[in-house]
Amino acid sequence: MTLNTVTLMKTSGERFVFIFDEASHATALETFDRFAADESLDFNEIDATAMRALLEQFENGNAGAEPESQPVNRLYKYHP
Repeated sequence: MTLNTVTLMKTSGERFVFIFDEASHATALETFDRFAADESLDFNEIDATAMRALLEQFENGNAGAEPESQPVNRLYKYHP
């Protein structure tokens, strides 16, 4: 199983790290939206949009690139 990681590091010092496998892609998208709606977090709709774009890059750039038997870790960073 391949685990994927996307990280958001805010200028406030707050960090958001999302770790998911390919079967949890939809859950990751829902989490971005839920975090954007939570006013207690320093995570807004712009951040959610950026995280969605990173997932899209992952899907488009890596679809079928590695054999299933080879574990690969990916790290994408977004700095607002």
